[in-house]
Amino acid sequence: MLKKLATVVAAAAAMLGLVGAADVPDDPYAWLEEIEGSRALEWARAESARTLGILEKDPRFATLREEAHTILTSPSRLPLGEIHRGASTTSGRTKPTSVASGVVRALRAIGRASLGGKR
Repeated sequence: MLKKLATVVAAAAAMLGLVGAADVPDDPYAWLEEIEGSRALEWARAESARTLGILEKDPRFATLREEAHTILTSPSRLPLGEIHRGASTTSGRTKPTSVASGVVRALRAIGRASLGGKR
């Protein structure tokens, strides 16, 4: 019991920075955690450009990109609801709606799909 208490006290002290703080080296990548910081954004843009350059050289890329675009913009997608400033919206693709009507639409779509698209 005393050993568990000592472990808990040591963990709490470490979390509060009371001990061992000098032993922790500075994180050289902490700047990446500032997701809206100019340095992190510039790094992300550069990595995206480099990656896109590599992907575009693959002969399958254009087809896969078009398929992904078709899927993501399909009107048959189920709306994904979210609450923003107290209003319910569905994926930003449609006007604000009630959560209940979004659920009803989703259930109808599932029902149609299970019936092979028939009503």
